[in-house]
Amino acid sequence: MIVQPRIEGVGRVDLRVGKLLIECDSKAHHTSMANYRNDRRRDRCALVRGWLKMRLTYEDVVYAPAVIASGDRDRPTGGPACP
Repeated sequence: MIVQPRIEGVGRVDLRVGKLLIECDSKAHHTSMANYRNDRRRDRCALVRGWLKMRLTYEDVVYAPAVIASGDRDRPTGGPACP
């Protein structure tokens, strides 16, 4: 795992594990329409360059990392789970 690497054509991401780029989104930095659009542009750039991209909430990462790994339907942080 590499923390906050700079990815060519994408920019800095929160984590990299192999070909997987992980972004940990919080309300503090991801609430404006401009941030939303920029995040989607970066996601497209990553995909075109062969990266896999996953967006998680700050709460998921800090309070429920084991739940993320398992894909458990009964997530304590709310929101839809994996089918």
